[in-house]
Parts: sequence; structure tokens; C-alpha cells
Amino acid sequence: MQITATDALDLSQESEQTKEMYGLNQELTASYGRRCLMARRLVERGVRFVQIYIEGQIWDAHSDLEKSLRYSCGKTDKPAAALVKDLKQRGLLDSTLVILGR
Repeated sequence: MQITATDALDLSQESEQTKEMYGLNQELTASYGRRCLMARRLVERGVRFVQIYIEGQIWDAHSDLEKSLRYSCGKTDKPAAALVKDLKQRGLLDSTLVILGR
């Protein structure tokens, strides 16, 4: 099981095009993009429940909402869209429920 988990989390096996799609080459989206790509790799391997967390509490905004929400959306939108698109392209969206809560 440990070997399988290690393989699932090894993003070096992904194409540059896939890494670009998830935003791994951009500082703003890289962290969340890695998490979304790992989630797709886990789903491919039959993991039945995957939950993605983001560092910090970027959605807990109480002031300067426009700036805060622009930052949060900028950090998460590209990777989240890539995850859904990637699941669909691979035929995994038919059997995967994706819930995005912010």
C-alpha cells in the first residue's frame, strides 16, 4: 500500500501540459494545483473519498472582501477547473461526485 501511495503522489510522471493545466508553474496556483492533481491521481487508483484542503483559511474573509476574494479565487479557480476537466477527459467524472465548498 505504501508503494502505491507513493506512486499516486509522484507528480513527476505527469506531462508538462498537465502540470500547466493545473497551474503548477505559477506561484499563486502551484500549491492548490498540486493538491488537485494528487486528488485526480488518487481517484484514478480507486480511492473512494478524497478531500482537498488549502493552506490557511483564505475563504474566511471579514474585511477588504474584494481583494481577499480575488486572491482566493485566483489561487483556486484554475486548479479546480483543471481537476473537473481532467476527470471528464479520463471518463472519471461519470462516477465521481465533485463538491466545491468555499
